[in-house]
Amino acid sequence: MLLVGARALRFCVIRFNAGVAYDGWIWLEGYVLDPAGRAMERRRIFVRVAGLRLLAPA
Repeated sequence: MLLVGARALRFCVIRFNAGVAYDGWIWLEGYVLDPAGRAMERRRIFVRVAGLRLLAPA
């Protein structure tokens, strides 16, 4: 697994909303995962699609 930058995080998406957003950006709702893959904190984040990386399940 490759996480880059001080603000990188693993995030388990439970829903997304591509409706009202800037071109190339979406809202994701889900959980921040700890190093063991456990859900730690529920968040809603605004992300650039080009910056997302899909991680394969462990």
